[in-house]
Amino acid sequence: MKEKKFKIFRSKSGRTIYRWTLECPKCKKIWEIDLEKSRWCIEASGLTISCECGFDCVVGSKDLEIACITDSIESNRNAKDVM
Repeated sequence: MKEKKFKIFRSKSGRTIYRWTLECPKCKKIWEIDLEKSRWCIEASGLTISCECGFDCVVGSKDLEIACITDSIESNRNAKDVM
């Protein structure tokens, strides 16, 4: 099965990334994830966050590709500090 990436449209916090607006690559639904509270969040390291689709259409854990629009590169590096 080909691994899919989530597209991240924007973050909704300041320098530390907690909330993301995402588009599932399979069902194309838009959803938000709060990395402090989400039951789907598994790990955060570097520029990759492992997570499942909030609509349960993706089986298993998939990598979220961080393509931050509103936050700086330094904020992306701080993503690992979320967990």
